[in-house]
Amino acid sequence: MAQQTQFLRAKTSQNLATGALNFTTSFVGNFQLAQVLFGFSGSISQAQTVVFNSRDGAAYDATLDSNSLSSVTSYAYRPSGGCIFMDGDQVTITLANSGTPAVTAYVTVIAEPLGQQAVGTISKPGL
Repeated sequence: MAQQTQFLRAKTSQNLATGALNFTTSFVGNFQLAQVLFGFSGSISQAQTVVFNSRDGAAYDATLDSNSLSSVTSYAYRPSGGCIFMDGDQVTITLANSGTPAVTAYVTVIAEPLGQQAVGTISKPGL
């Protein structure tokens, strides 16, 4: 079977007027987190976090990024150095909704698979 590297993508959105954003995603196999991109339909000031959820349980979880965003319409988190996840680890992104009426948050997670993987083994690479 042919070998190729494909970037992996997951996305979600949440109207913050109806509740906070709480999104957890993972990819099949080992991967490196490349970036988490936030876009907003208007200016927001909210608390945001990106968390490594370990397959080994909550005691091994770690906050990768945490900020109180202030009057922003977009935000990008790009880990410096390698941010390696193994099969079964997850990324959780949260965004508060305190006092933000009618603003929608759009989140895109981009990751790169690690190691050579057969083309057919990457689950939903375009999502």
